[in-house]
Amino acid sequence: MDVVASPQKRARAEDDLDLPPLPIVSCRSEELFLADGNIVLRTRSIATSGEPPVSSVRLTHYRVHKAVLGLNCAAFKDLLEGMSDDAFGNSEMFEGVPVMDTHDEQKDLDVFLKAIYLHDWIHDSYDTDPEGFLYTSERLLKLAKKYDAVAIRKTVIKILEWEWPSEYWTWENVALPSLETYSGPRWARDPVLAIRLGRDYDIPSILPAAMYELCVLYELYDHTRDPDLAVSHWTIEAGDWPDRMTDPLDLSKLDVEDFKRLWLGRGALHSRWIRTLQNHYFLETIRPLIEIYCLTAEKCARTFDQGMRAFRGSRNPVADPNPFSCLRDARVFVQNLYGLCGICRDKIIVSVFDPLVFWGELPGMFDLPQALPPSS
Repeated sequence: MDVVASPQKRARAEDDLDLPPLPIVSCRSEELFLADGNIVLRTRSIATSGEPPVSSVRLTHYRVHKAVLGLNCAAFKDLLEGMSDDAFGNSEMFEGVPVMDTHDEQKDLDVFLKAIYLHDWIHDSYDTDPEGFLYTSERLLKLAKKYDAVAIRKTVIKILEWEWPSEYWTWENVALPSLETYSGPRWARDPVLAIRLGRDYDIPSILPAAMYELCVLYELYDHTRDPDLAVSHWTIEAGDWPDRMTDPLDLSKLDVEDFKRLWLGRGALHSRWIRTLQNHYFLETIRPLIEIYCLTAEKCARTFDQGMRAFRGSRNPVADPNPFSCLRDARVFVQNLYGLCGICRDKIIVSVFDPLVFWGELPGMFDLPQALPPSS
């Protein structure tokens, strides 16, 4: 007689436990629950409060206008036009108004609707809190992509392109001073997040400046990790950083490919800088240039040689982690170098210390798309 084994009992899963449901807390948006609104957008989030902490489901309601949503967001327009009045009449109601669950994070939808309804809210947020705006821009770009909000996307991108310009002279005036004065307790710019936003939301124009900035900050600490290690295992304790860098950059937010671009670009940038120094900062390479144009070439050559010796002694450009800062300072130094004729001064500045060629090579160094002009 065959013996049939009894089936094993299924292990009780966590979902099978008879846990009490979380209490529901329903609330209105403080700023965007408009009396004449004809649709309510709702978000769900888990909130914890009290002592001891108690969790609850928080429903946040935004009473807004279908027409305003449709004007600003093509996806909302298509969605709302495709729904009949009967569909809205049969939907859940909140204070007599049809409800639409958005499945968005509450903070994401909150800033997105403020960007739609509150005049110049995006620029005001940037002016008030430039440190925090980058994180706000991530929320705005996420929902602008989801709901096809073209105007919001363009406004955010213009601000990001101001922070990480593709045009060199704008970058030198706007970004370089901040990069030279990196200090705690907070770094007002996060190039790691900027790189991720550039990738995730198709903003290639900010990538060269953001990658260069990250590379310079990276050079301020002696990294020795293997680039093939998983990025998730790259951790740096705050105490390991120099005192002036109290906030370590979170490199774990870079994907593996961008981390390798940083590593390889770091080497390419250093090699390019050393080549620049060899070609342009020494008398033997400058003399042929000025002899063509200058009637007092020997005097100007001696002046340049003595001046650059003094510059190299005070600045040590070989060890400088920020080549464009060194290029700018060398340009200013030559402009003020007494004893150099105007013809030689202008020729040396244009031919030797012009940063535009170097800047244009950044995309290739970091294996990025060619730098694009700012969006129109």
